[in-house]
Amino acid sequence: MKSLILVLAGALLLFPQARANDQAIAEAFINSEGYEAVDTLLLEDEVDALLPPTDSVFRSASELSSLVKAGLLVEAREVPLQRGRYFLTVSLVPGSETQLVQIDRFNLGPLIREELVQSHGPDNVAPADEFGTGPHVSWRFVTTPLQGNRAIIVEAARRELENADASSMHCLLTACLATYTELAESTPLHALEPIEAELAGNYPIRQEGLLTPAAMFELLAEHSGLVLEGNERAAEGSGESFVAAQAILDRNLGQEFGLDGIMRVGELMDDSVSATWFRLVEMPGPEGVSQLFGARDVECRRGEAVGLLCP
Repeated sequence: MKSLILVLAGALLLFPQARANDQAIAEAFINSEGYEAVDTLLLEDEVDALLPPTDSVFRSASELSSLVKAGLLVEAREVPLQRGRYFLTVSLVPGSETQLVQIDRFNLGPLIREELVQSHGPDNVAPADEFGTGPHVSWRFVTTPLQGNRAIIVEAARRELENADASSMHCLLTACLATYTELAESTPLHALEPIEAELAGNYPIRQEGLLTPAAMFELLAEHSGLVLEGNERAAEGSGESFVAAQAILDRNLGQEFGLDGIMRVGELMDDSVSATWFRLVEMPGPEGVSQLFGARDVECRRGEAVGLLCP
């Protein structure tokens, strides 16, 4: 199978949309200071190993989006995290189908434990191991559709983030190491309503009773209207990459276990709506069945929104 990936990677050099400028953008993204390159052949094999076998000539992961692949690989490569924050950024390159995906994962377990110790005393708080150990990490992936693969990984890199670096980073709505998300009371994203969402993917959907980060990213993209393949903004012109969407995902930061994800989709080719937001919350339900809640918001190019409508 590795030889097949080598053929695919080599074919990229001949792919009509793999221009020198696109490759330069991808290399600059991957070769940023502090990042170490990761063997993409091994990554593709690892994703396939997480999925059921297939009789197709294509790889098991051939239909997975770049967001799902990235989410699966970060979880597979890193130590399990009980309480943490994920910050997703997906960028597109105008005039090509190249996607640049970055996932920063922050271990907030030690910070939550420290807050509890200060409030209740060390004798009344569980040991540090129960809050999760492990570093803050950042992963970058460059993908492109190629020969039956929706998002083949052509470049990848990993970086461990020092506390000093992580503490200066901002994750969409809040400081990345904040143990809560700063969400204004006036935002429609507080108006959560029950939703039904079913994922039919062949990848791991749930982890310890909750949706996996990969599944949350896919649902957030679907409900926020994110278009990666065939994106209008990317289809026009050329130039530097642009951020198509960002998302923050909090895992088990509240008093009860649960997930809270928010995605912002920008750079829309719309004369009135400049960006859309979607919030997806998973909470424990009766008899161990989780419940999903969603809320929407919009940013307008002119004036304030009335409900979810722009002037």
